[in-house]
Amino acid sequence: TFKIGGPTPCLIEPTRVEEVAQVVRYCRENGVETISMGNGSNLLVPDEGISQVVIKLGKNLSAMRREGDA
Repeated sequence: TFKIGGPTPCLIEPTRVEEVAQVVRYCRENGVETISMGNGSNLLVPDEGISQVVIKLGKNLSAMRREGDA
């Protein structure tokens, strides 16, 4: 919203639950850290950025929820 803060190595915006599962599986298998976010309007990122791959769960996935230790 404010367009402040630093970079991330990768921003992924899946549109279906299956795509989220594929991204998470790939990252776990390859030792890549991830962080998930909603639309980003309540998010502050340091100027130096973050090292994790960001999975943006926007409007298309607003009703998604996690169950168990998937």
